[in-house]
Amino acid sequence: MASANDLSAPQVISALAMALRRLHQVPTEKCPFDHPLQQRMAAARNRVSAGLVDESDFDDERLGRTAEDVFLELLSTLPETYDLAVTHGDACLPNFMVEASRFTGYIDCGRLGISDIYQDLALAARSIERNLGPAWVAPFFREYGVEPDQQRIAFYCLLDEFY
Repeated sequence: MASANDLSAPQVISALAMALRRLHQVPTEKCPFDHPLQQRMAAARNRVSAGLVDESDFDDERLGRTAEDVFLELLSTLPETYDLAVTHGDACLPNFMVEASRFTGYIDCGRLGISDIYQDLALAARSIERNLGPAWVAPFFREYGVEPDQQRIAFYCLLDEFY
C-alpha cells in the first residue's frame, strides 16, 4: 500500500485500520501460530549472540550502537500489558494490498500469529510516519479505535530491530 499513489492519505489510513481490526478480530483459537513475547525475546537474544543482527540497518536513532546495547534497552522497556490477538507481525504499509481504495489482502505473513496487537500497531504507526508523515499516526489510531500506548509502540519498534 505504500506505493499506492492513487490513494489519498485518509484512504490509506482507513484501509489499514480496517485490515488490522479485521485480522485482530479473528478468534485466537483458530490460529495455529503462537508468538509469545518470551519466545520473540529469546529469538532476539539468540540473534544477538550469533551476530545475526544487522547493526547498520538500525533505525536512525540507534545507528552506531551495538546490538547488545540495543538489546539491553529492549529488556528495560518490556510492556506491562498485552492484548493478545491474531497479528500480522510485520504490519508495514507495503504488506497490505488494496484495489480501488478497498483492502484486498495481506502480503509477507511469515510472522503471522498470536501476539500483542501492538506488534502490528507499532510497526503500522512507524510505517505511516515514514510514508505519509507523522500527522497521520493519530488519525490511524482513532480509525483503529484505541488510544496509542507510546510505551508499547516504542517497545515493538525496538524489538523489530532484531528481525
